Amino acid sequence: MTAKRIAAGIVCVAIFSTQFAALDLLLRRPRMSEWIASAAASIALWALAASFSEKRAARIVVSLISAFLFVLQVVFFRYYHVFLDDQAIGAARHMWGDVKPVVGGMLPKIVGVTAAVAVLEYEALAFSVRAKGKIPRVALALAFIAGVFFGLRAHAMAPDLSAITSVRAFARAPEARAATTVQVPMLGTKRARVPNVLFILDESVRARDYDQTTAPETAALTKGRVDLKEMRSVASYTAIAVSALLTSRPPTEREDELQRAPCLFDFARAAVSVGGRVHVGYFSSQTDSLFERRDIRAATDVFLTVDDLVGRKVDDIDDVMEQGVDRKLALRVESELQTLPKPFLAMVHLSGTHAPYFVDDARAPFRPYRHTVTWSGLGELHAAYRDAIYEQDRSVAHVLRAFFSVCGSDPCVVVFTSDHGEAFGEHSAIHHGQSLYDEQIHVPAWIYARGGALDANEASALASHAQDFVTHLDVLPTILDVLGVLDANAMTEYAPKLGGRTLLRTGEATAAIPITNCTDMFPCPVKTWGLLSGGRALLSQQWDSDWRCVDLRTDLELTSDPTCALLRTSSHDYYPTLPNGSSNH
Repeated sequence: MTAKRIAAGIVCVAIFSTQFAALDLLLRRPRMSEWIASAAASIALWALAASFSEKRAARIVVSLISAFLFVLQVVFFRYYHVFLDDQAIGAARHMWGDVKPVVGGMLPKIVGVTAAVAVLEYEALAFSVRAKGKIPRVALALAFIAGVFFGLRAHAMAPDLSAITSVRAFARAPEARAATTVQVPMLGTKRARVPNVLFILDESVRARDYDQTTAPETAALTKGRVDLKEMRSVASYTAIAVSALLTSRPPTEREDELQRAPCLFDFARAAVSVGGRVHVGYFSSQTDSLFERRDIRAATDVFLTVDDLVGRKVDDIDDVMEQGVDRKLALRVESELQTLPKPFLAMVHLSGTHAPYFVDDARAPFRPYRHTVTWSGLGELHAAYRDAIYEQDRSVAHVLRAFFSVCGSDPCVVVFTSDHGEAFGEHSAIHHGQSLYDEQIHVPAWIYARGGALDANEASALASHAQDFVTHLDVLPTILDVLGVLDANAMTEYAPKLGGRTLLRTGEATAAIPITNCTDMFPCPVKTWGLLSGGRALLSQQWDSDWRCVDLRTDLELTSDPTCALLRTSSHDYYPTLPNGSSNH
């Protein structure tokens, strides 16, 4: 064997062994003190693998594994800006409905690119075999163990090691939902006639794409409504947003506090007038997995989900999306409202605008469109999204007509919003969950009242908030005020704990509102959190070294601003660290 061939083998094994350490340095750009330990473990692992790859079958297996891990981490990093680890796997299990369309769209490319990369990996291994005698296996094994030990302690792992160790997440059983029973004392209403309330919660609809071109039928049916143009969600995941909407508790509260917190259904059923109590119905084309409380059905008089709509257990909403489940929901709501005693509160929870987006090709004004998730085809993906909103508008209009028919001349109120927004390339993100920038939390919202449901002062106060910055935490207090129970004697125990304010009264919000995708009950693949106040959003993500302060009206980042300075100070009360792990004090 010539010296040149031996040298080539040594170079190949060096390149093969250092590929993940180099990828980590190139993409994640970690602190050198963190990188050295994980890089040492990664290099030792693949040098050790190369030393055992003398046989052709072994080389094929090792090259396929290394190629797959390399491509997987590059793709995952491009989408989420962090490497796949056990936290990301845990989050994926928790929100498979969000993850599945992304995985399905990317899997064919991942397989194809992996095959091509595996050929290069195999050739590198073939050359490296000539240098196997120079590799001290025992020393490599010890280096690998030591590197993993120090990498785990520093919470910094090279991309290959983080992917390999992520299998731990599959061994963890999903946490059971708490079986909490919440009892709210009787709430006497101040209303002589309690309005019937329809609360429509949409899915993944962002404010900038909700207008008369995408929702024309709804707009025609609700002329005179008050559009809350600056409504923000406190998260970009459904489960967290629903919790905030129903409890008016910020997502930073402890799990035990949130479990004991009464929700909209508990309060509404406790509302009593001379005509009797308020009856509650929850009608959804989603699954019930988004609720953390196991007893949520007991808090309603009628509770139906997508399982009831299609007649079988549904684990993944994507499996039945093409059945037009929002259409089925609208028909079922029309029937159920006929038998729901008055006064009632009906919550209708839609799903068709969640990826991969349900589109009726015969009624798709935005073309060309496609459902495949690719960076090069974001324009067509966005068109499918807008077509889905347009299609869903027909179902929303059907529900509104049914509601107005049942109400007749009785007072009635409709509250509409979406759980979170959606990204189409903004801030290098697709869909939702990666950040809390405005495209993912700025959502449409409006309130429509008729039949004397609101008095002149309430209507005027509501209109005054049309341009104010409001959040999902304001929805529950507003609905309780619509029912006339916000000032009930028994509310003195609960009202101080509400994180929002009623929009039927004048006044501005003063407290900073914490926002986050990471809670005690909900795992997040990318650590991201912040605060909202005064038209500013203080945000930080896992790769940020400090806070970013964004003007919500202009979407521009501010470097010096009095409100931003106050938000930085307020952040100390909620977040002891930044998402990157550094101290926030």
